[in-house]
Amino acid sequence: QRPEEGDWLDEHRQSGQSFAAFARKTNASRPTARRTKLLLVPVGTFPSSALDVHTVARIAAAFFDCPVILAKPLSIGSLKAKFNAAKASGAKTKASKFHRKGDEGQDQLHAG
Repeated sequence: QRPEEGDWLDEHRQSGQSFAAFARKTNASRPTARRTKLLLVPVGTFPSSALDVHTVARIAAAFFDCPVILAKPLSIGSLKAKFNAAKASGAKTKASKFHRKGDEGQDQLHAG
């Protein structure tokens, strides 16, 4: 089935994934003996129409079935500066450890 005009897949070519691959990635997001809480870090500014971060934290806690800690917001500029400094130094810092490229080459921030 072809995607409709304006759909994500109409504008972005992706090879897709098997259900087994999806399930592996989904299970990686579940709480474990080591991963017992979720740290929610607001990055950048949000439009007034967006959900309040406290509401997002409550939804995330219910969805992931674990406590959510709401961290102090970060600006996009400060985050980019940290990653660029870590990348330029070539050092394996805490910041670079969590920075990865997504399937489409997009920057992603992973927390664990």
